[in-house]
Amino acid sequence: MCDTTNMVTATATVFLVIVSIFAVIVAMLSIKSQEKHSKNNAKPICSIRASNYDNFISVRIENNGTGPLILNSIKCACDSGIQGKSLFDLLPKDIKHMEYHRVFLGIRKRMHLLPKIEFV
Repeated sequence: MCDTTNMVTATATVFLVIVSIFAVIVAMLSIKSQEKHSKNNAKPICSIRASNYDNFISVRIENNGTGPLILNSIKCACDSGIQGKSLFDLLPKDIKHMEYHRVFLGIRKRMHLLPKIEFV
């Protein structure tokens, strides 16, 4: 009788250890899956929209994703090869004397654009 009880106890113990190991493996896989989901869910989606009207030009940079968009720098260039840090650097000299409303203040080092809120 005592041998049977010990055998049942040993079998139950081995079974519980196997179930515990299985539970730990499932928990680890679940954590990895959650981390991957969170990482893929919080991605920035950069949207660049240019507007060109008779008396108004603009370029908007928006973050349409769910994570923060980090801008390290912005470089503007035109077909003639002229480069600058803003659209104002690319304006022809004959129209630079015209009145314009300058909104763009420049890019700070590592500028962050929050999702669906900020734009440049």
